[in-house]
Amino acid sequence: MANEEHLKILKQGVEAWNYWHEKDPDVRPDLSSTDLSGANLSGANFGDAYIGGANLSGANLSNVNFGGAVLYGANLDGTVLDGANLSNANLSRANLRGANLNRASLRGADLNRAHLSGADFSAADLSRADLSRADLRDANLSYADLYETVLVDLDLSKVKGLETCQHIGPSIIDHRTLTRSGQLPLSFLRGVGLPDKYIDYIPSLFNQPIQFYSCFIS
Repeated sequence: MANEEHLKILKQGVEAWNYWHEKDPDVRPDLSSTDLSGANLSGANFGDAYIGGANLSGANLSNVNFGGAVLYGANLDGTVLDGANLSNANLSRANLRGANLNRASLRGADLNRAHLSGADFSAADLSRADLSRADLRDANLSYADLYETVLVDLDLSKVKGLETCQHIGPSIIDHRTLTRSGQLPLSFLRGVGLPDKYIDYIPSLFNQPIQFYSCFIS
C-alpha cells in the first residue's frame, strides 16, 4: 500500500511534489496501488537514476470516461509500474528509461516521442498505444500484446523480444520504421499485418537484393 504521507504531498500539486522530491532525494516514494485516475501530473518527477524511481506498482492512472492521467513530460526514470493501469494515459515526451512496466496496461496510451530506452514492457498491453517517434533502444517487449499499435518512425533494431509479441490483430507500421530497423523477425512482420509478398521486397529498402527461393524436383 502507498505511503500516506507521500500521497498527501502529491495531492498538494506537482510543484509541491517536485520540491519535496528534490529536497529529500534519498527517499524513494511509495505510491503503490494508488488511484490517480485522470490526474494532471505533467512535469512531475517520480524518477531517480541512483536509488530507483517511485513505486507505482498497481497504481490506477487511467480514466475510462475522460482519458487517463496526464503525465506529459513527466520523469518516470526507473519507476516501478508493474501491473499499473495506464490505459489512455498521456505519456507523450515522458521519461520512462529503465522503468518496469511488466504486465502494465497501456491500452490506448499516448507514448509519442517518449524516452523508453531500457524499459521493460514484458507481458504489457500495448493495444492501440501510440509509440510514434519513441526511443525504444534496449526496451523489452517480450510477450507484449499488440493490436492497432502505432509503430511509426521508430528504430526497432535493438528492441528485445519482438519475436514473442502477442499479435491480437494487425498494427500500424510505416516505411520509416522498416527502413530504420533493418532486419526484423519474420513472425513480427507477419504479426503486424504485412503480407508475405510485401515482406519479400523489404530488403530493397536497404539496397539489398531480393531473395527468391526455388525448388528443384527430379
